[in-house]
Amino acid sequence: MKASKNGMQTQQQCHDCSRYLMQSYHFVTSPLILALEWSTSILRIDPELTIELQDRSRVRYLLRGVVYFGSGHFVGVTVSKTGNLWFYNGMRDMGKLKYLGTLDQNTPDLRQQGGKSAAAALYV
Repeated sequence: MKASKNGMQTQQQCHDCSRYLMQSYHFVTSPLILALEWSTSILRIDPELTIELQDRSRVRYLLRGVVYFGSGHFVGVTVSKTGNLWFYNGMRDMGKLKYLGTLDQNTPDLRQQGGKSAAAALYV
């Protein structure tokens, strides 16, 4: 999946030119939370993203969580305000969070955790 100023590339192709179709979103006001989900593999999960509103103002969002799915089970990573990453797997760790590191240049690959693939990212 590829992002550009014009939107996100979909898996569907144009019947006339065979190019991949783009899906774009237009916001009038900024939502409090953005949840982005993937049904296919993703290239990366950005620690922050900025959206442009209809009035051309920009709103910055910070990554606060990633939901993973695999083998019929969901797990997650939460990101604290200070950038600490915490892994949660209620079935395996009895509800205890496991420290993964910090969200910086040495961030672990967030596309997969605990043997599961990223299904959604939450931004606030």
